[in-house]
Amino acid sequence: CSDGWDRTAQTCSLAQLYLDPYYRTISGFAKLVEKEWLAFGHKFSDRNGFLRGESKEVSPIFLQFLECVRAMADAYPTVFEFNELFLVHLHDAMLSCDRGTFLANCERERMEHSVFLKTESVWPHFFTRAEYRNLLFDATQTPKLLWVRKPRPLTVWTTMYCRWDADIPRQRPDDIFASLAAEIDYEERRLKLLQLKIEERRAASTPSKAASQLDPLTSSDPLSALVDPLSALASPLSANPPSVLADPLMTPYSPAPSQKVELGAPPPFTLPLTVDACSICDRAFEFLDAKTSCHKCGKIVCRECSRVADIPSLAQRGVPVCTPCRRS
Repeated sequence: CSDGWDRTAQTCSLAQLYLDPYYRTISGFAKLVEKEWLAFGHKFSDRNGFLRGESKEVSPIFLQFLECVRAMADAYPTVFEFNELFLVHLHDAMLSCDRGTFLANCERERMEHSVFLKTESVWPHFFTRAEYRNLLFDATQTPKLLWVRKPRPLTVWTTMYCRWDADIPRQRPDDIFASLAAEIDYEERRLKLLQLKIEERRAASTPSKAASQLDPLTSSDPLSALVDPLSALASPLSANPPSVLADPLMTPYSPAPSQKVELGAPPPFTLPLTVDACSICDRAFEFLDAKTSCHKCGKIVCRECSRVADIPSLAQRGVPVCTPCRRS
């Protein structure tokens, strides 16, 4: 790289990501791109074919750099403030040309065409969006220097290259966190429903104290029958319904028999990170084989052992299930 705007930009940028934790943040990564790629004259227009020119000049240099950053994020999942969705949308913003940040080939051309005055920058969009932040990032535990570990096997960047293929599984940490949060929410609603059933059975098997107070023959105090019956039936929690309690699971209460809790459908299964073979036919998975999670039993199966079936209790439309569950 004799000119210093292709491989030099890639190498210097990756080295600074290893050496300085500031460039692993969203604002630091933006300054790194501005400094090493835009200010040093990487030819974004020629390398991406924005305008008619020589075809030999077209090359995905910046995409290669983003994929190297994604590989670093996979090796060190807690040291980058941004996630891979940030990298994918940054690449899309570069190709869309709807912002002036990546237009032209150098700073001189951008100043000649007044790009900074006629267009907007792409960075405010990424600074204000929460979905681009890595949930595993911890600024207090981020090391200053990243040691180069032993070589890791390269994997296909499915979020970039297979984003429109529904059969290719996604293994982003954000998706795993979202699935775990959905499972926890489902189990909490299930626990609350079981507690309601227990309270209803206790109320059905225990004589009502309010009914004995309203009956003058069984009441120990004859004047208690003259008390307003609505005040006798009022629950001590009527002024503070269970929905606003600090912790409904730890605070006991007796709900009305007509109160219902919708359990809803269970959350979708998350494909495990390491699955070697199909649970039905025991065929070993190849590198690009699609893995499907049965929405009924949760087994991980191959495409040949997966079918689509209608399960009204889980979804309104067909969902993937394994062949034994489809027969049953």
